[in-house]
Formats: sequence, structure tokens, C-alpha cells
Amino acid sequence: ADKDSIFIRKYPFRYVLVKGAVKNPGSYILNQGDGIFELINKAGGYLESAYPFGGVLENLGAKEINRIAKEKIYEDFLNKLIQSSQIQDQQDITLLLSELKNTPVSGRLIAEFDIEKLTADKSLDVILQDGDEITVPEKSDQLFVFGEVSSQGAIKFNESFDIKKYIELKGGYLKTADKSNIFVLYPNGETKRVNSKNLFMRNDMGIDLYAGSIIF
Repeated sequence: ADKDSIFIRKYPFRYVLVKGAVKNPGSYILNQGDGIFELINKAGGYLESAYPFGGVLENLGAKEINRIAKEKIYEDFLNKLIQSSQIQDQQDITLLLSELKNTPVSGRLIAEFDIEKLTADKSLDVILQDGDEITVPEKSDQLFVFGEVSSQGAIKFNESFDIKKYIELKGGYLKTADKSNIFVLYPNGETKRVNSKNLFMRNDMGIDLYAGSIIF
């Protein structure tokens, strides 16, 4: 109509969602090129109870790539089983295949959520895409131990304890434990493998532990 105007943006908007320990959780519209720094500021910043080191960024593109990769792993594993004539326990194999096929697919990307670090070094910021979801957890005082130990689950975090101590506090290894494959999953999504030969040396060969970490 008369006097109408049309504005065409050079770049599209990005719709993203932030949940958890921020002052104003919800959906936000970002410009192309905006990252976690801009989103957290738009959401009013972190609550005092926030644990940015455990922040989770879920990306639709990464989730689709992981879905395709999981299907490929499943197909390859199935083909190897079909070609093998040494299948001992059909029930265990069926359970393993079912577990592999039904494992949820994650689109998590490892990202920096510390605002001070992002302010000091813009290159650490992750550019957000349309449909991205961010979850900022609250601070945890627990560490978790899972796998072949006598008592799986949570244990109160103590920064002076090492991996050996936490395993001892959970009852120690079961006879079925594979001590050459011990992993630590950090709250930010990074994973480190523990060198079992050095488990009894001080500081577990420099592997740090943080509240919210998982020893497997």
C-alpha cells in the first residue's frame, strides 16, 4: 500500500534457546555471526549458582552427523557378525545390537562458556546456528564413578582426591574391570583416557578432576 516500506536483511536471523542457570532463560533471536557471548549477555548473564564449565551446546547439524555415524557403525558391526562363524552367545549379541541401535544421538559441541575468557579472547567463542540449544547447569558438589566398580554412582567431590582414591571409595574394582581402559568425562564434554600404568603415581599423570566429572 501507499507509503509501505520493505527491508531485506543482508543476513538471516538465528533462533536459539538457552535454558538453565541464566537470569532470563528462553528463546532469542541472534544475528549471523553472534555466538555464546552475545546469547548469554542477552539472557542477562549467569545466576550465582551457574556452572559454566558444564555448559552444553546442542547443534542440529552435529546431531545429524552423529546419527549417520551411528548408523554406519551399526551396519559395519552387523556385517562383521554375519561374516563371523565364532558367535558364542546369540542372546548377548542381540542385546548388544539393540543397545547400539537405540542409543540416543547427541549433537553436543564442546564450547567455552566462561564469559571472562570469551571477553579476553573472541576466537574462543562458538558461532551459533539456527535451532541451537544451550543448557547451563547449576554448580555440583558431586563426582560420579560408573562401570566395573563395587558401588556405582555419585560421591561428594573433594579436590584433594585423585582417581585412585575415588575408585577406592566406591569399593574398588570388580574382577571384570578392564584397568587398561579407564576414562574421565569432564563436565564440558571433553574425555581423557587414564594411563593405568601410572594410576598409582601422584596426580594420575596430570589428569585433573572437577566437580561433575565422571570416572568410567
